[in-house]
Amino acid sequence: MTNFEAMCAQLEAPVTRMPPAKRALFLLAYAQRLAPLFEEYERKAPRRSERFDGILDQLWRVAARGAATAVDKSILEALETLIPGEDWVVDGFYDALAQNVGGLAAGALEIMLNPVEASVWRPEAAIFDTIRLLLAEMRLGCTDPGDTTEGRSFDDSLPGEPLVEEERRFWLGTVTWLESDAASTEDLRRHAVCNALKMADLQPALALGLAKDRAGAWQR
Repeated sequence: MTNFEAMCAQLEAPVTRMPPAKRALFLLAYAQRLAPLFEEYERKAPRRSERFDGILDQLWRVAARGAATAVDKSILEALETLIPGEDWVVDGFYDALAQNVGGLAAGALEIMLNPVEASVWRPEAAIFDTIRLLLAEMRLGCTDPGDTTEGRSFDDSLPGEPLVEEERRFWLGTVTWLESDAASTEDLRRHAVCNALKMADLQPALALGLAKDRAGAWQR
C-alpha cells in the first residue's frame, strides 16, 4: 500500500461508518465542492437538456426534506444520462473527471434511496481519485502513471502535495461538522459553495500537463 492509499483508507473509514443521512450529505457537499470540474466537462461536451448545477439544486432540496420517501427517482435517471459512460464524449481526462464528480452526486442519491444497502458502497473513493487524476496531469502529463517505478513514487509523494492537503482539510472539517450536528443542510451547502475548487488555481500546470499528454510525451 502506498502512502497515498494509506491516507485515503484512514480518511474514508469514519465516513463509511456515518449514519446514511449524514454520509449522503458528505457526498453531496463534495459533489458541490468539485462541481466546477463537472462544469468544465459540460463546457466541452454536447449540450444536454439537464445541467449538473440543476441536478445539485434538486438533490439539496431532497436532503433538506430529510425523507427518503420524498426522493424522485427521475433525478437519478437524469443524472445517469448526464454522466459520461465508458465511451468518451470529450476525452479521457474530462470524461473521467465528470464520472468521478457525477458519481459522488449519484452516490448521495443512492444512499438516500437505499440507506440499508449503503454500507456496501464506497463512492467516497472518487474524491481522492479525482485529485490524483488532476495531479497526474499537472505533474506528469498523463491520466495515470500506472504501476511503474515513477507511478509508485508519484503516489508516495501525494500526501505532501498542497492540493491533497487542502482536500484533506476540507474532508476533516466536513466530517467534524456533520458529526457535531453544528450546521444545517443550507449551511453545509454554503460551506461547499464557498470552498468550491477553482479551475484557475490549477493553472498553468494543468494546461501544460494536458499539452504534454496530447503530445504523447509521457515516458517517451
